[in-house]
Amino acid sequence: MKNKNALIILERPWNLFRRESSVAIDQNVVSVLPYFQGLERTNGNFDLYHTNFYEAKSFDLALDELTQLNYANYYVYIACHGSGLRLGGMNLTTLLGKVSAKAKERNIVGVLLGSCLVGKNTSHLEVYTESSSIVWQLGYKCSVDWLEGTLLDLKFFNNLMVLNEEELADNDSILDEMKSALSTYNPMASIGVDKNGSSMLISESLTAIIQPKGKGQRAKDYSHLLFE
Repeated sequence: MKNKNALIILERPWNLFRRESSVAIDQNVVSVLPYFQGLERTNGNFDLYHTNFYEAKSFDLALDELTQLNYANYYVYIACHGSGLRLGGMNLTTLLGKVSAKAKERNIVGVLLGSCLVGKNTSHLEVYTESSSIVWQLGYKCSVDWLEGTLLDLKFFNNLMVLNEEELADNDSILDEMKSALSTYNPMASIGVDKNGSSMLISESLTAIIQPKGKGQRAKDYSHLLFE
């Protein structure tokens, strides 16, 4: 291990399609991995691990296997379809519970849910952050465009994985890096739609939960401050 940080990507196959002459072409080979391999090579301050999962059992196995090494900080990126209280074929509480439990064994600092709509469940993210060592969690309240979401996820990880231990204990430092990742976005722009298909502003499309390191800290929702 040359780095103290590890980024774990747990991705479920997307089952995406494109159309050619009215024929649906399976794009199941699409993956966030090449984008993050590029980030690893240009950033260089973390080691990257990736695997696929299909349901709760394979998610459990993947999370266990990829957190075996003794990194100082783990970051977890869950990339899959989502809606309501479900993502990647699992109940949101089941998934968050598994990550929270693992965070008590391994120092999982940040979690990003790269899934449509599950970020609307703010209280769930707060509860499972507070019951663990997790410092921040991010999610989407909209049905986000796949490429737009992937590129924004890259920016979040690029910014947040540079925070040192002192900064991870400071609310403002964490929020500032989130805001910096969004600095090139117009808050009135859209990267997705709501459950009814209506366009949503990016300023209303993200959930950001922060719980700085240290005794007595509580998980709070800072979504409304991301564009201030």
